[in-house]
Amino acid sequence: MGESQFIGRQSDLEVIEQHIVHCLTGQPRIVLLEGLAGVGKTRFLEEVQIIAAEQGMEIAFGSSDEIASDPYRAFIELLPRLEARDVLETHEITRLQLLFGIAVATASTLTLDAQTQDQVQTLLSLSGGVLRMSEEQPLLVTAENLHAMDPASLEVFSHLAFTLVEHRTAPVLLIGSYRPVTPESATGRLLRRLQSEDITHTLALSGLDEPETRELLQQHGVIRPTGQLVETIHNATRGIPLFIQEAVHHAERTGALTTQSGYLTIRPEAIPELQFPPELSDAITTRINGLPNAGLEVLSIAALIGEEIPENRRMLLGQEITTEVALEVAFQHHLLREVGEALQFTHNLIRQALVSRLTLLQRQRNHINIALALERLYADNQTVHAREIATHLIESGELADTSLLFSYAREAGHQAYSRFAWREAARFFEAAIRASDFSSVRAPLHQQAGLAHYYHQDAGPSLEQFEQAMTYYRTVGDTPGTAVSLIWLVRIRITHASVPIGVLAPYAEELEAALEQLDTSQNQLRGHIMTVLSQAYRHARQPQRAMEFADAALTLGQLINDDRLCAQAGESLGLSYMSALQVEHAIAAWQNALRAAQSADDLMLQILALSSLPLAFNLQGSLEEGEAAALEGVAITKTLQDWSQYSKALSHLTSIAAAKGNFLEVEQHARDTMAMVQRSGYPWGGFRALGALAGCCAVRGLWEEAQEALNVMSTPGRCFATPGRIVEVFARVFRQVALGYEGKYLTEQLIPLCDELMEVATTDTYSLAPLCAMIELAELTFMPEVVERPATILKEA
Repeated sequence: MGESQFIGRQSDLEVIEQHIVHCLTGQPRIVLLEGLAGVGKTRFLEEVQIIAAEQGMEIAFGSSDEIASDPYRAFIELLPRLEARDVLETHEITRLQLLFGIAVATASTLTLDAQTQDQVQTLLSLSGGVLRMSEEQPLLVTAENLHAMDPASLEVFSHLAFTLVEHRTAPVLLIGSYRPVTPESATGRLLRRLQSEDITHTLALSGLDEPETRELLQQHGVIRPTGQLVETIHNATRGIPLFIQEAVHHAERTGALTTQSGYLTIRPEAIPELQFPPELSDAITTRINGLPNAGLEVLSIAALIGEEIPENRRMLLGQEITTEVALEVAFQHHLLREVGEALQFTHNLIRQALVSRLTLLQRQRNHINIALALERLYADNQTVHAREIATHLIESGELADTSLLFSYAREAGHQAYSRFAWREAARFFEAAIRASDFSSVRAPLHQQAGLAHYYHQDAGPSLEQFEQAMTYYRTVGDTPGTAVSLIWLVRIRITHASVPIGVLAPYAEELEAALEQLDTSQNQLRGHIMTVLSQAYRHARQPQRAMEFADAALTLGQLINDDRLCAQAGESLGLSYMSALQVEHAIAAWQNALRAAQSADDLMLQILALSSLPLAFNLQGSLEEGEAAALEGVAITKTLQDWSQYSKALSHLTSIAAAKGNFLEVEQHARDTMAMVQRSGYPWGGFRALGALAGCCAVRGLWEEAQEALNVMSTPGRCFATPGRIVEVFARVFRQVALGYEGKYLTEQLIPLCDELMEVATTDTYSLAPLCAMIELAELTFMPEVVERPATILKEA
């Protein structure tokens, strides 16, 4: 039986052809291709590539490894195409060579957020190169196995996809294929975000129908299948092509199919008794278990090496004679195929079945043998292959030599970190830690593992790693090492671990003590400590202490000419002033922070200042300045695809438009804000925009629209996944104001509602509007006794 030809799917191909037509006219498209394992996604995409090539499109095709994590593997074909075109600067190509592991960088940094800026610049280089390349020739980019993608690769797919969403005029067709996933998975969350965009289209591949099943059986050698056989196989396999192929193998193996006159035919009496394995994976496993043991050993090693075995790696499979026999058997059973000079498994399920049949000890022995063979094979260039060798050493468990594991895992960790593959970096650093007996060696690795977990947004493991690093540095009296660990322990507690507002974060006092022990030779570190302490004290609602530390950090940054430190300190200083509602001082601090961030050419730090300035200008009544800052923030956050900050910038435009009385702009900005809330999952921009929208609707007498805006604000799943008590109380206050101005009876008693408001309101900016609203309610209902408490807080503010 030969490899099957493409069958059916004509309506699906016509859909793709329409998307290609749109792309050729400069309209980008994203296609999410869903299908069960074995349904033919890869074969379908091969046909799509043929059609795209006939239409003159450039093609970049890749897939994620479903067994071993290999960051960015699905996109590596983009690199040679970008290198061949004059669309990127040399430094941008260098960035991408580092990203894809072609070049190696080992430096790790503990500087606050510098790595985030580097990652953003790299992604912008990639997406910018793709857009410019598509201007010369329309482009098809396909990425298979989204369901198995590592987080770093998913980030690239997301970035490319939303670049197309926002750009709107690029002749690019981006296709991602995947098996069904749970909505809560990382892939599921990304798919949900993309599916709400109008250039995104989901295409679900189903099984073949009975006539197509008949055609596929004929291509597999069953030239004259009876109607009963076709129906039996179709029902058993649900029309899944790979399952149909395995059903034919099963029928041959059990004697139901026999060869007559050169083709397969069914014994009529066998059909009633013909039983197929219930699942596709069972069918594959059953067939594989029938192969000779020697062949199984070779194929199992091949499965652990990867989806493809290049020519120069066949020696990893074992003795030449045994390997040749095993490969011949694999070709005969259609388990492997040749792609150029490489061997490739015909389907990932076959590879997975070969791996799953091994015991733990067998896997570990094979992994250690592969690792040592790779080390010999690449003796002259082991650093480039450190990730692969380290992976096999880790999987070999206690069979690995610890010194060898330490060396390769540490190197692989540095490389993964420099490529922004945070999950992989943490895994490699932790493996190196386990392989070392020396605390002095482990301590910096604990810090690096902690950072990798932090950037992967895993607060718990990150805290654990930094705590272990701190313990060692304290033991040996290393104050700078202790201080760096404490910086991150405090920062993570504030940003990720939900320290309650008004509470000083754990370790803040220890960090302050460490600061006192550092001399002027450590001014940069001292400045970063002061910045973090400012954040901690502001979070604890101690604005005066927060101002003192931020101001001291800013002075140090200016002293040592560190623009990034000045930007961070200025941002913290502005927030501290704003906590005390010292608006003019906050504006000055943020303007200085913005200038420093621009001088450092750090877009991430620019966003922080630009996301804060519009609100301060609005409170000051400087609406034109606020609008200009918000528009600048919109432009940068859109470029960087920071949808949370983008929603905040849009919400500021909504509030400013409301203050100007530009009601149509309010409606448009509010819609745009809510679109970004849905995309990012960050609700607070939506809260501000919906409040402004509700107020404008009420002023215009659009009472139903005002109530609907408040419903969106307070209904679970519409703005907030679960609105907390603060949001719920604020929305109720706004709702009563709208009813009062409409001339209707209030639906709540005012004094108990005021009691609840006083329990949640503070002097922060979010509380100003509901406090004012409560005073308006008191005036509308002639209840002066309600005014005093909200007025007291407003006076304090």
